[in-house]
Amino acid sequence: MSRPIGESEEAMNPSSTKRRAESRRQGKGIALIVALLGVVGAASAPPAPGVPEQAPSANDLLQQAIHQEEALGDAAAAIGLYKRLLAADGVEHVIAARAELRLAMLLEKIGQASQAREHFAALVEKFGADPELASFVAAARAALATAEGSAQGGGAIARQVWAGPDVDASFARVSADGKYLAFTDWETGDLAIRDLATGEKRRLTAKGSALDWPGVAQYSAFSPDGSRLAYVWANREGFNELRLIGIDGGEPRVLYRNEEVARIWGLDWAPDGTDLVAVFDRAADRTNQLVLVSVTDGSTRVLKSFDWRIPFAAYSPDGRHIAYNFPPREDQPQRDLFLMSRDGSREVPLVEHPADDSVLGWSPDGSRLLFASNRTGSNGIWGLRVSDGRPQGDPELLQPDIGRVVSGSGITRTGDFYYALNIGVQDVYIATVDPATGHVTEGPTPLRGGRFFGGKTEAAWSPDGEHLAYISQSPLQGGGAAGTLSIHTLQTGQVRDIPLQLRYAAVPTWLPDGHAIIVWGPDVRGRRGFYRVDLSSGRMERIVPVAGRDTPEPGRFASLSADGTKLFYWVGIGQGIPRYIRMLDLETADDREIYPDQVGTFALSPDGHWLAVLNEAGIQVIPASGGEPRATLVPADANPGTSRHALAWTPDGRFLLFPKYASRSPGGQLFYGVPAEPHELWRVPADGGAAQKLDLPRSFVSRISFHPDGRRLAISAGRAEFEIWALEGWLKATDARPGAARNP
Repeated sequence: MSRPIGESEEAMNPSSTKRRAESRRQGKGIALIVALLGVVGAASAPPAPGVPEQAPSANDLLQQAIHQEEALGDAAAAIGLYKRLLAADGVEHVIAARAELRLAMLLEKIGQASQAREHFAALVEKFGADPELASFVAAARAALATAEGSAQGGGAIARQVWAGPDVDASFARVSADGKYLAFTDWETGDLAIRDLATGEKRRLTAKGSALDWPGVAQYSAFSPDGSRLAYVWANREGFNELRLIGIDGGEPRVLYRNEEVARIWGLDWAPDGTDLVAVFDRAADRTNQLVLVSVTDGSTRVLKSFDWRIPFAAYSPDGRHIAYNFPPREDQPQRDLFLMSRDGSREVPLVEHPADDSVLGWSPDGSRLLFASNRTGSNGIWGLRVSDGRPQGDPELLQPDIGRVVSGSGITRTGDFYYALNIGVQDVYIATVDPATGHVTEGPTPLRGGRFFGGKTEAAWSPDGEHLAYISQSPLQGGGAAGTLSIHTLQTGQVRDIPLQLRYAAVPTWLPDGHAIIVWGPDVRGRRGFYRVDLSSGRMERIVPVAGRDTPEPGRFASLSADGTKLFYWVGIGQGIPRYIRMLDLETADDREIYPDQVGTFALSPDGHWLAVLNEAGIQVIPASGGEPRATLVPADANPGTSRHALAWTPDGRFLLFPKYASRSPGGQLFYGVPAEPHELWRVPADGGAAQKLDLPRSFVSRISFHPDGRRLAISAGRAEFEIWALEGWLKATDARPGAARNP
């Protein structure tokens, strides 16, 4: 699953958040929809002057309805839009089916069960014979069956088990008895466990503060008897180790350490506790291996070797087989499911489907492999019966629409499924600022257009100010799906999407002629770099490989000189090694170090002579050619934020905009630069002086881009916000209901 970022002020509103949480807690059966999108203010900005208002398309109505439902919490407005769409003529069947399904689920969520059943039934009646919409029909049938079970006193219950700024969505893992969650404590990077009954947190490792880096804990897994944890430790040398530790703490045991293995992905214990299945990323050629690691002596046995694509695996409860997901195509991130015998001698495909399917685990009795799939347009839990290492029949939709799942956190012995949800949002907003006073005279309003709300980020104005480039991605995309480079034309409101052959993309930067854009991202093999995207053809070309201190792979921060000849970029080698700045001359390919010390982010002045850098001293100005700081504009004790690319010079070079924490908790900034609270936007004179707070809503700002007129701002804002939920009683409910929905 992807790790989206972003949170708008609307989503941060306490009453709005509470309203959404309460609706989830009160829901029964399939009412598990979580906030997918969120923006500040109205659903769309007004059209440009002189441009006639265009009637919204069916897809526009669908996205506006989702926005009203999930971002603004306005069920009545959403219902009206869904019904308006369904009443329109000539609507594509797939859009109509999705609208019917979402309308039915919304009605079910707000307690209008009888109306919900009518729309579920209508979906089945309208589209039951359409094989292309079989997944939607299956979802409706499953919902009707679950609703019937709920009416008889059964059904699944979704329970929130952990919420707040300290939730670890990446590596949280539940124990088989459901008593504990193992997770990474991002305040320090330690491995910790959370008592799910009391909420008490206890660190098992004791590495010190976030700034004191001997390493950081990552993937973990409880042993079958619950007495130990295996976990991945990203060490200071830049590669991963596999370690064991008791749940009471103590001295960890290094089970496997090999600098030729750059990363270790995922962990699962064999039911007999003798070995672990893991994925090894080989440093030399960036290939991956599915490996068994002996718990006794750390010896390894390779089950299968892969290319740069990464599998994730889970042991069957009887220990005879290992299921894993893997993308079968090099140019697509969507995954299929496979089953391998424990000795690696036999392998069969389990699920082959255009959707993205990922392994969640097994039912406790081992009869079904459980997996997440987005084949209905939202994430649901599916099950495939497996007997003697072979699939039996077709997948069954067991639980529709569980929300934007970041990762599965495990299945207990009683069949309760724990999972991490992303309820954060991200979007692009336009505001107008008086250059003289710094006062906001208009906005912010969300950028209108595009295929969906809530999935825009990293916005940058074109040199002529007529276009806005941003990275867009559907909030429902998963499996490491790459983003799209979107070009928004302000005068017409039209949006052109250019697919990028990257795992993900960031920092779109216009070249001076406006005909091409530089983006950063890892390619399909995971090699990070900068790419020139030709806007007329969409063709991507890798820029001359840059040479870092010990690695050719640059980080995601970049600034381009006004003449387009010099690219300033950020490099960080290995886990926790200081980030520094280099400059690549795009004409001569000369590449050299500019700033050798730790830096959070930076921005090049419009005249190309100065770099504003955020470091441990605060925000300083240094010569772009390198050298000692000229001045400290904002001291560190003023709480400047370290949010991505959020330093920005005004086009005249007179001011620098920066995010600032309103206050800072005693623990300081969370690990990996994740802020504990939203930002305020401030500006400070570039030649020194008092900083001034801008009257903009507090939010998590990831990028600021000034229009050439010096008045309009494109603000990319949002936050990653996560919750851990448990789905209880759902397997029993699916077994008890009259017939399971199947997907042909």
